[in-house]
Amino acid sequence: MIFNTYKEALDNGDENVFFIDGETIYKKSERDCCTVDGVHPNDLGFMSMANAVEPYLLRALKSK
Repeated sequence: MIFNTYKEALDNGDENVFFIDGETIYKKSERDCCTVDGVHPNDLGFMSMANAVEPYLLRALKSK
């Protein structure tokens, strides 16, 4: 599981790893509107992904 790899990195002192839970990328109320076929993101899906990733990316850029 990916989370276990993330947790192991943290436990070993790596402060430059981040975990984004894929279940939180799309708002539950908009989940059906974010993909063209239930898998592939449309414009709204890509915007939701960018909004979910942005805080982690900013934190990573500020860390060094």
